[in-house]
Amino acid sequence: MTKPNQPSLAHQKNIVGQWISAFKSRGYLGVIFAVICACLLSGLGLLQSLKIHQRQARKALIQETLTAQIIPDYDQEYLGHLKLREVSFVPQQTDASSDQHEYAALSSLQETKSGLKLDQPEDKAWFDAYWKDKSEWFDAQGHLWGKRTLTLKAQQTGLPTDFQLLAKLSATQPPRLPWLWFVLCGLVTFMIAMWACFYFGSTHDSTQDSTQQKKAKHSSWSLPLLTTISASPLVILSCLEIMSREQDTGIKVAEGPLVASLALIPMLILGLSQYKTAGKSSSYRVAYTYMMPTLLSVGILVFVPFSLGVGLSFMRHHQGEFTWVGLSHFIDILSASDYPLTHPLNFYFTLAVTLFWTASNVVLHTSIGLSLALLLNRKGLKLKGIYRALLIIPWAIPNYITALIWKGMFNQQYGLINKFLAILGIEPVSWMGSFWGAMAANISTNTWLGFPFMMVVTLGALQSIPQDLYEAAHLAGASKWQSFKSITLPLLKPALLPAVILGSVWTFNMFNIIYLVSGGQPGGASDILITEAYRWAFEQDRYGYAAAYSLIIFFILLGYARLTQRMTQAAEEVYS
Repeated sequence: MTKPNQPSLAHQKNIVGQWISAFKSRGYLGVIFAVICACLLSGLGLLQSLKIHQRQARKALIQETLTAQIIPDYDQEYLGHLKLREVSFVPQQTDASSDQHEYAALSSLQETKSGLKLDQPEDKAWFDAYWKDKSEWFDAQGHLWGKRTLTLKAQQTGLPTDFQLLAKLSATQPPRLPWLWFVLCGLVTFMIAMWACFYFGSTHDSTQDSTQQKKAKHSSWSLPLLTTISASPLVILSCLEIMSREQDTGIKVAEGPLVASLALIPMLILGLSQYKTAGKSSSYRVAYTYMMPTLLSVGILVFVPFSLGVGLSFMRHHQGEFTWVGLSHFIDILSASDYPLTHPLNFYFTLAVTLFWTASNVVLHTSIGLSLALLLNRKGLKLKGIYRALLIIPWAIPNYITALIWKGMFNQQYGLINKFLAILGIEPVSWMGSFWGAMAANISTNTWLGFPFMMVVTLGALQSIPQDLYEAAHLAGASKWQSFKSITLPLLKPALLPAVILGSVWTFNMFNIIYLVSGGQPGGASDILITEAYRWAFEQDRYGYAAAYSLIIFFILLGYARLTQRMTQAAEEVYS
């Protein structure tokens, strides 16, 4: 029996349900997601920035040590342990009576000051460092080495002695962040944002009193302001950490203010969403709450790199420095004045190869996929499921594995294709020795990879066509070709056209096949635009030029997408 003063279980459930409803309607879920994203952005962004700063500070410490020839005071926990040694050849007098004091260098080395030989196992790294051509490098263990050649002044009867000042900075752990303080600042941010959402998040209602209506009136500007300001503890903590590192090393943290303000981004987005929904229905607020992680991920993984690429296309990179060059990269690429039209490095030659590559593959993919789908859609075909599974295998295997297999098959000496030609009495073909041979190898490989997709799409569309249409055409005396032309093909078009468009975009940027099968042979003639951009970046070290190349590719595909979008809309209007 329920006690008189104790609320019933149903009443308790009703209170919990009302609380959860209010929790959702006032955007509390959005606050949770925004605070989590703010903490992650602030912490991970600061950690990545400090990693770059740590690497720069280690290099600066090596240079300072080699210049001053003495180890300065520094933060060993942040930068590692530094050792300094003066190393020279072990001299040996070959002719004591000679006035020229000729010396011969032995294979062993010694420390200039102590005279100890470097012949112990622990000295091997120092011995190897002596013969390095570089003046600064990282070894496999993460140690940073620096080297500077110096000369001792001549003694009374001796010749000047050259020695090398070797500095070794031990490997160090990534920068440690005050994660506990990040958690505490995140809780403070959460409480401020929750209070703002609770106090100003009420929607307009006719039953509200004057105080509640006044709150709702000011919520339009108070919510965005307070939710954005709520991230200030995280921003202050990041600023203090950056200032501490800069003070210890004397080196500025790259983009320090920008990194410190990363926490404001999700809170600003939350504030703007609150601004749009203040005083209105909260149905969209819940949707935006669930979409926020995806929107942030897309913004970070897509739009940020794209923006950096756009900015890089207007810069020239040389020895770690970027110089503004404006539109010169685009002018050089589109004018193609450096190379003749038939040269593989000419933009228009590569564009023609890319268009030929794309068109050939799309035609083969569509025709083979359509033919196999028609065969598999025939009534009475036995083992239909096994055939489908076998034909999808090329699509299921990772394309880089397939590319390497086909590359081996086209090998001139050991390839399976030339072995088969030898059985037919045909001499082996150097597939990569000519443009057409290399393109045949590339197209064959990509056709093997691409036809299953078209087959699956076409087969699904064929099975959706009503059989009554074919029966009516048969009664009317139409042949199979007439039925295919008048019924099958028109009804396949709405499904096949988007697949062809998608396949064209995929093939246009199919990097793996070109790079792994032909490698651009002969002489870069079989390269397409995307592989050419890769070579400009990572083989020629012209990152700005490669970024401009990539941006031109983007605009080509954007124009193609706009054109095909109109074609798709026209097809939908006709067959809807």
